[in-house]
Amino acid sequence: MSAAKQHQQRRRSNQRHRGPRHVEPVLDPTWRSAYAPSAEERETNSNITLGLQRNLIVGVVASIFLALVLSLGLGVSFILALLVPVLYLAAAGALFQSIRRRATTADALAGSLVAVFPVGGTKTDRVRLSTIVERLSATFGLGAINCFVVEEDVPNATLLRDQDNYTLIVTTGLMHEVELIELEGVVAHCMARQRLGYIAVPSLLAAATISKSARSRYEARIRGWAFRADEVAAATIRYPLGLQRALERTASTIPASTSYFASEAYAKARWIWFDQHIDGKELALGDLDQASTRAQALEEW
Repeated sequence: MSAAKQHQQRRRSNQRHRGPRHVEPVLDPTWRSAYAPSAEERETNSNITLGLQRNLIVGVVASIFLALVLSLGLGVSFILALLVPVLYLAAAGALFQSIRRRATTADALAGSLVAVFPVGGTKTDRVRLSTIVERLSATFGLGAINCFVVEEDVPNATLLRDQDNYTLIVTTGLMHEVELIELEGVVAHCMARQRLGYIAVPSLLAAATISKSARSRYEARIRGWAFRADEVAAATIRYPLGLQRALERTASTIPASTSYFASEAYAKARWIWFDQHIDGKELALGDLDQASTRAQALEEW
């Protein structure tokens, strides 16, 4: 047998005895995380006029029914009876516009809040924060984010809408008290709030002057939102213990009497912050917004 035929036979023999070809795994393109927010959830959470819209529909129907009763049942002129739904629509429209104006004021909250604190942090702090933000913003699908490290010993953070962009405010207390993986968890929580549509209503409560009853209705609506944002953040970064340890640190913090987080301004704006009860007020047994309760839940994951 010639050398060429022997070489060809060896090649065929090697090919026959090879194992199956390696096939790269393909991720299911239809897979969706159980914790990922839906478009409907985001739209509902971000709609600051949700209750008003529902009440408007009920009120329109009721006012039309009353107009028919006045006109057909009591013999009142139809033109006069028609004034009932017209006046109701005018009053509801004025209230709707008032809320929209308050929402515009809330969009300017970031700048006014940054001005409350002295500039803080070192160049290393800012680089450390911006590195985390750049990595996570791509994961959460966020665009431009302006990062500010402010001088405040109490560890806390917030992400706010600033016109067409977003502003992340982090205290020096948080930068110095938590480790890198814990800081990543806090930033992820703040970005999860945006993905869930949790920025508009808390900003409205912080920036606008509204009645006590309206504030109570809004606060009842947003109870438990911090816990939900923790779920989304932990599922995204895939390390819930980092976020859990950050919550334990903030839960053990007692603000000084001169701190912003012990002031009435914070009490009004508490719902925009990572730890909403860091001042120790308004704590109730089983409140899912408590940092200690949220930490315990994450520990059990």
